[in-house]
Amino acid sequence: MLPSPASGLAASSLTALLLPAGLLAAPPAGPSRDARPCFALQDGVSEPLGPFLPRRDGDHAEWGTYPDGRAWASTRARVELPLAIVLAKLRDHRNLKDMSRTRLVSRPQVRAGYLDAREVDVEVTLRALFVKLRVAWTEEWGYRVLAGSATEPEAALAVYQKVAGSSHLAHQCGSYLLTPAGPRATDLTLYEEVKARRRSAEDTRDMQRGILRNLREDRWPLPPDALAAPGQPEARRLP
Repeated sequence: MLPSPASGLAASSLTALLLPAGLLAAPPAGPSRDARPCFALQDGVSEPLGPFLPRRDGDHAEWGTYPDGRAWASTRARVELPLAIVLAKLRDHRNLKDMSRTRLVSRPQVRAGYLDAREVDVEVTLRALFVKLRVAWTEEWGYRVLAGSATEPEAALAVYQKVAGSSHLAHQCGSYLLTPAGPRATDLTLYEEVKARRRSAEDTRDMQRGILRNLREDRWPLPPDALAAPGQPEARRLP
């Protein structure tokens, strides 16, 4: 059953958001996309990636590996926070990474039609026995309000993809679809596909569990202007 639409969001519009064309089943494997982007952000992305997951009690996760080696995972969950708060938390990349071993540099980009767009440099430190390895890459992000306004969003989409960096991570892209689950709750669907050495679909599923935990626990409090500002005026280096 679809969640009740929030004020100002028609049921037909909500159905279109939750059931976009091609999301009723897992996407076909197709050729390997290692060197190809998943999105053209300049064209205005309005649909998420991945299979459509039915809404269930509790968090619902599915995962697997495409024939070409891309490992994917998707999770659909109810978050007991207003949609605007969840969207603001997703714009803080500390909620999306393991900050015990990650350094981030975030640079705003100007893209018409987006609430926020940015490039994020990611550097992860990996340790194996006595060896320490740093893996670095750049992600491209776009955040769009699909219904409502920037300060009072009723549905939203965040998409991202790797655009440069280490060959250790051959392919990465994903999306977050936010729709209303009541006046103070959000129906959130996370999807990511990755092709990387020693990275399984189960690893991505576990990462999504950690992201949901961060969103629910207020690990990184929102800055005072987080709900009003479409982006930050300068690059931010996060420890």
